[in-house]
Amino acid sequence: MTNKAEKQKIWKYNELENLYQNTAEVQLGNRLLRILRMANEKGSMIESENHYPSFGLRGKSGKRIMSFWSPEEHHTNVRGSVHIFVNPERYANLNERDVLLEKLNKLLHFSDELDKLNFGKTSKKSLAELTEEDFLAFTKILEEYGFDRY
Repeated sequence: MTNKAEKQKIWKYNELENLYQNTAEVQLGNRLLRILRMANEKGSMIESENHYPSFGLRGKSGKRIMSFWSPEEHHTNVRGSVHIFVNPERYANLNERDVLLEKLNKLLHFSDELDKLNFGKTSKKSLAELTEEDFLAFTKILEEYGFDRY
């Protein structure tokens, strides 16, 4: 468990891989591990500086479009939740962003008012809550909107 009073640190791939392989929440750990490995293999993993274990996903623009939260207890977010960034400059165009948000919102429930988001939003649902079919749909969305080498 990470202590909130601890100084923020940069979470490296190997640390996250070890954490995900050894978490008590096996299904969530396995899902985060699959995303982490995909992002690393495609050169789209972004190390995060945070109190809590997390990492980012670089989109086609070369900028972070998502962050993935740890299976550990977090003071504000659901374990294994996903944070989506909505800033227009992170995407090729607004249509790309809006279609991505709509697809992700159906799976992870970010907000009922997507058009009112101006920086980003964390999912109300954890990756562990997805059915296997929905998780596979989620990874297909990631392949479509992220994972490009930059």
